[in-house]
Amino acid sequence: MAVNGLHIIRLYTVYTFLEGSFILLIISRKTEIKTAKLIAYVCVLILAVFTFITFYKNLLNDRLNIAETLFILGFVLYYYFHLVKKTDIPVLTQYYFFWINTAFLWYFTTNLFVLSSEHFFVSPNESYTNFLWGYHLISNIIYNTLLATGVWKIAEK
Repeated sequence: MAVNGLHIIRLYTVYTFLEGSFILLIISRKTEIKTAKLIAYVCVLILAVFTFITFYKNLLNDRLNIAETLFILGFVLYYYFHLVKKTDIPVLTQYYFFWINTAFLWYFTTNLFVLSSEHFFVSPNESYTNFLWGYHLISNIIYNTLLATGVWKIAEK
């Protein structure tokens, strides 16, 4: 599929790389641990390699999606552990990044089986494609609600 001469899968590959890189770097900076930043940079480098291979071999980016999702889920779970250890947060649900982190956890967990396979782009079964797309849209609504709660908590300070 191409729109205005740009291949959709290639655009999606660039988006996946940028999304994963930004989220990894944001979470790693919030942990305040130097090794987390180094690990995030290594993960971004690995994502860059997957992106290059996907472009060079003209593949679907399912491996890139899986790598991005697993890296982000690892950082999100690590950050939850970091929050539990942090003693200067009196009420966890009042802390803005708790909600943002929960949004990342929700999105990447619930969409792992959808985004790890690009069958919803190329599946000949229209009802299967519609089901996956509907599931993805509902998941995005919940993700955006959790993310908006986190942003609202920032403004509430």
